[in-house]
Amino acid sequence: MAHHLKGVFINIVDFVQAIVTKKQVQTFASAKALRNYIHVSGKIFRLRIATKDPLLKELLIRVF
Repeated sequence: MAHHLKGVFINIVDFVQAIVTKKQVQTFASAKALRNYIHVSGKIFRLRIATKDPLLKELLIRVF
């Protein structure tokens, strides 16, 4: 699965909300752009939870 998600940069909080709302998730051109969005929006998903889910784990980037 990891090779399918390489280069995919989405906010995990937005992704999880989109499952419920059925809205499209904003994508970012780079990890840096996503990192900036996370800092501005404050939308930070708990690492402890994300690492337990294989899909979410593949979407993680280093933020801090």
